Amino acid sequence: MSQGTERHQGYDRVVSASLEDERGVDRQQIRELLALSPAERVDRLVKTVGVWDEILAHAGTPPRDG
Repeated sequence: MSQGTERHQGYDRVVSASLEDERGVDRQQIRELLALSPAERVDRLVKTVGVWDEILAHAGTPPRDG
């Protein structure tokens, strides 16, 4: 086995030394998003926007246009 890979339940899994790249982007989150179908990604985005809209509403920020 090469460095950075471990055997886990019958398949190879890449073990990242760092969870973030040099820009601070969470690599695991990107991998999880890429594993989703386009419809699943849209659904997740719609839910995320809804959560942010609720946060902004409770914070007393004016509603966004659009």
